[in-house]
Amino acid sequence: MKKLIQFELRKIFSKRLTQIALLFVLFFSAILGFSSYQNKYAFDGVSKEGTGKTAVEIDKEIAAKYEGVLTDEKVQQMMNDFAAQTNLHGMNAAYLYHNALQSAVFTRFSDMNGNWNGVRVSDAFGGEEVRIGYVDGWLTTSQNMVKIFFILSLVIVIMTAPVFCGEYGGVDNISLQVDMEGRNVGRRKWALV
Repeated sequence: MKKLIQFELRKIFSKRLTQIALLFVLFFSAILGFSSYQNKYAFDGVSKEGTGKTAVEIDKEIAAKYEGVLTDEKVQQMMNDFAAQTNLHGMNAAYLYHNALQSAVFTRFSDMNGNWNGVRVSDAFGGEEVRIGYVDGWLTTSQNMVKIFFILSLVIVIMTAPVFCGEYGGVDNISLQVDMEGRNVGRRKWALV
């Protein structure tokens, strides 16, 4: 059985279509990771602003500043530190993005104008203890992996389809031949009776 599995895997991976499909998945993965990293944006609310590596550094600095257990006092402090400095002109403050931590806090604890909406940490997360830290890199990676696994599942279908199609032709003839012989044997029995 082990040799049969090895033979089938060698047959699958030796096909040019399979090799091209796997190279496409690797290329797609690299492009997706690179573009996600380059498209990062962060602003500390005071003076630092940047994209790519600079944005990751800013997000890490902000997460380190507020590191620890999320409390109502920390929420109030972050709401004050990241309050909108200009008129939002009717835009919802929850959609205003400066950095990952500010976005997470304003999404759950801000009203439309950027003021505290009265929701407490225990109301938003129940009895769970929420720790503050830098997680944006792993979050983006996990989101990208979902896309890559979806593409990989399609590639696996492409890889295995020719195996079943190729074997059907041989098995089909054998099945029909056995069926015809079975019918002939049955007819002979009736003819003898």
